[in-house]
Amino acid sequence: MLIRPRIIHIFMLAAILFSCNAEKETGQLPESSDSGTSASDLYERARQLGDDQTAIVALNTLLLQDSSNMRYKDSLARLYLRNGQHEPGLKVGAEVMKSDWGNDALLELIAYAHEVTGESDKAISGFNELYNSTKNVSYRYEVAKIKYTIGESSEANVILKELADNKELTERIEFLAQEGTQKVTIQAAANFLMAQIALDRNQQSTAMNYLRAALASSPDFQQAQYGMQQLQTLMQQQREQRELQELQRKYGGGGF
Repeated sequence: MLIRPRIIHIFMLAAILFSCNAEKETGQLPESSDSGTSASDLYERARQLGDDQTAIVALNTLLLQDSSNMRYKDSLARLYLRNGQHEPGLKVGAEVMKSDWGNDALLELIAYAHEVTGESDKAISGFNELYNSTKNVSYRYEVAKIKYTIGESSEANVILKELADNKELTERIEFLAQEGTQKVTIQAAANFLMAQIALDRNQQSTAMNYLRAALASSPDFQQAQYGMQQLQTLMQQQREQRELQELQRKYGGGGF
């Protein structure tokens, strides 16, 4: 959900005067001699208050004074992306990733942003790069999920089966739940997505087996529980429909 930027009064912006100093080894923004009115002070104050939009204004002001500062750009890109402002976040993030300041934390935000904006190839490339760098298999799951959404179910299944069959994996995947979110084992997540693929192929018994496997790995997995209930209801309805059709054929469709 996009957050509406705060409107900063023009006189407030005019009062933000900042003379850039060399960055300190502590990693904090440079201090200003003009206490209370500098962009760095505004940024630190916004951070303390959790006011991301004002922090974005402050960082952009700092970059007007020092456009090559990758520390500012890294912070700015993360704020944009975390607040759903994908277009500016991706632009600034790309500049950072091309520099020596590139890092996995920013790359992850960029990959998720590409996924949200429908740039599937870029998202897959980012998640593959993250997996190669970290060996965190949750990124492999993200690749499988994207491949499923773009219609590459067979390729997705190959990755998912690999994840589901590896009992030594300890990563967990977050899903929406009735009250917020819940984390389930990556094996449960992989089985759940394979169940969806099986249902798309009208393989209901196979889907049921995958749902059982998901719940065996994470018994409290709410989405899998709901999916199993819905599938059980559907399969029961279909059985009843087949029985009715058989009776109609047997008695010629003329009733009883």
